[in-house]
Amino acid sequence: MRAAPYVGCVVAIAVAASCARSPQAPAQNDDQANVAPTPVSAAAPVAVASDAGTPPLVTNGQCEIAWLPKGLVTDLPDAQAKSLIEAVGAWAKPRSVRNLMIDSQRGIAYAKSEDDLGGEPPFPRHTDAQGGLACGLQSLWMADSIHDAMTLHAQPSYGGIRCEDNVCCFDGMEFVSGGILVARRVTPPDGEPRWVIDAYAEVAQAALGAQTVQANRAFVAGALARYRAQTCAGEPPGFQ
Repeated sequence: MRAAPYVGCVVAIAVAASCARSPQAPAQNDDQANVAPTPVSAAAPVAVASDAGTPPLVTNGQCEIAWLPKGLVTDLPDAQAKSLIEAVGAWAKPRSVRNLMIDSQRGIAYAKSEDDLGGEPPFPRHTDAQGGLACGLQSLWMADSIHDAMTLHAQPSYGGIRCEDNVCCFDGMEFVSGGILVARRVTPPDGEPRWVIDAYAEVAQAALGAQTVQANRAFVAGALARYRAQTCAGEPPGFQ
């Protein structure tokens, strides 16, 4: 629902062209969903002068995960939970090397709710509720956009990032959607355990009514369940 006076925008997520004009609308077919994603405008630049030189704030804390589709959330032993926090903390900074891998055959499932913009339509298509499976080059672009969002919100002035089990999240605020990163721990043939970006979502929730939030979550949960069940056709096994 795009109702004034709230104005929402998604922070640094690359999205595909599969769109739905309302949170209740179904995602489009795979051919439409898997076109090359394009970055959307960010609410603020990643670098904030007041936080320059401040380590990323990534802590053990609660995320609202009960509404996520079954199978995405995994209980982690304390040592693995700590390992994920450390990995996200090392990644969520400018010019860092990505240490969360991409499973080439599984890609990255993603979804976002409709942005709450206010004003009058037409709106750019990247503001629609949509989801897809990012594969190949798209998955690399997606990882870059996730990095930008995590880097921004890992700053203490933005509230930092919390991790609960294999899910890391950051809160939204007025004009900004909240974000959810789902990681998966894998042990590739070389025997070195790694964290993989399994799914990512952004949900408009702040300053919205309960019914709108519920509808936004329902759309995102449905899209993540659908696309996480798919694989990247033609991609060889491996991690990038």
